[in-house]
Amino acid sequence: MNGSKNLIELVGVSKYIKGYRILENINLSVREGEFLSVLGASGSGKSSLLYIMSLLDSPSEGEVFFEGRRVDFKEELSYIRNRKLGFVFQFHYLVPELTAVENVMLPMLKAGKEKGESLSRAKELLRSLGLEGKEERKPHQLSGGEQQRVAIARALANEPKAILADEPTGNLDSKNSKVVMDIFLKLKAKGITIVMVTHEEKLARLSERVITMSDGRVVGESVP
Repeated sequence: MNGSKNLIELVGVSKYIKGYRILENINLSVREGEFLSVLGASGSGKSSLLYIMSLLDSPSEGEVFFEGRRVDFKEELSYIRNRKLGFVFQFHYLVPELTAVENVMLPMLKAGKEKGESLSRAKELLRSLGLEGKEERKPHQLSGGEQQRVAIARALANEPKAILADEPTGNLDSKNSKVVMDIFLKLKAKGITIVMVTHEEKLARLSERVITMSDGRVVGESVP
């Protein structure tokens, strides 16, 4: 980790919605290859922070830098989001009409990759996540833990620099939560940056660094 560069950096970021302060003067850097947890109670602003870090939302004030370059939120951001970032949410948001392998192929096809190449990589990702033999199942034919693993495979499809996860274990039991966290730790070991929002302190302790939020502000930082 020493000497690694900042992948994502927020400088003086605030967010207001209808005059209500969601985030206030956030200064935060995430290094390449780091596993960072954002801990806080419901309403603390942690998910709003993640959405700005993942370029899915823009700040009302302040600047966001990605790979050292200032992000212009008026420009088209789909390239960065589709090619360099992967997203995992509490609700998996799989397309119900598509099979597991088709769901994983989607971001690759959107990026213009050839169908055969996309199919091969999607199958390999599902296999690496313990889903071999379930490629042709639709979401309703999979357990909650399996659906979340498909969502993680989809997030990894275009070999992103970072995975941004919003309460990724929120709908899972303890066994499947452990499976997801083990996957994140293995991804981190491969050099992928992980930013995870959670309200569970025991999960946050598995990461390298924890920031704690309250009322839209960063109120603490620790190394587990």
